Amino acid sequence: MKNPIHQIIIIMMLVGVGFTVAGLAAGWYGTTEKNEFKENGVPVTARIHNLEEYTSKTSDGNTTTSYNVYVSFVTRDNEEIITKLNYYSSSMRVGQSIDIMYHKDYPYNIFSEKTASVFMVLAFVFTGCGLGMTTGAIIIIFKQIQKKKLQKRLRDTGRVIRASKTGIVEVTSITVNGFHPQVLEAEFNGTVYRSRYLTMKEIEKISLDGTVDVYVDREDEKKYFVDLENVK
Repeated sequence: MKNPIHQIIIIMMLVGVGFTVAGLAAGWYGTTEKNEFKENGVPVTARIHNLEEYTSKTSDGNTTTSYNVYVSFVTRDNEEIITKLNYYSSSMRVGQSIDIMYHKDYPYNIFSEKTASVFMVLAFVFTGCGLGMTTGAIIIIFKQIQKKKLQKRLRDTGRVIRASKTGIVEVTSITVNGFHPQVLEAEFNGTVYRSRYLTMKEIEKISLDGTVDVYVDREDEKKYFVDLENVK
């Protein structure tokens, strides 16, 4: 396992950017469709012609049921159209009336205010989640930079102690790619110190015999770091 912190940052950035792009795309599509039908749409009352049920399996093996909704209506040229509606509601029933607009030049292309609402909700949800994840990743990066600065300061001015290695433990509150990160624990005069997250190579090479250097702030003992550079 590579550095878990780096993996967390990469995953959060990728998910954040992906969600943000998806949200912006949903908002753009909803707005574009609304403007297009505002100019070229013909209002009509359609009826739900069919609710086509289908099932699919989720990643965890469960089965989920979804529906395709087909509506029928008659155009101004007395042409009967049966086409798919691009959203579903549990309140829908066959024969139910629904207000839509069809494109005057392409009557199989339809639109409803509900469609616009769905896409705008998706835009807000996806964009909000994406920006939240991206912001979280940036905060982690900032904290990592601050931690690097602290480590340099502690190397230069801190008190170094030799703490006895007591074990490598999992941080069960965090999961990365299905695994819990692991840290090296060491003890000195009853105080337990924890290292940063370990890479797989570090886990394999570290012996639990002997001591490890810990740099501690001279004024605030809660500020410290376990030096893994020369640990064996």
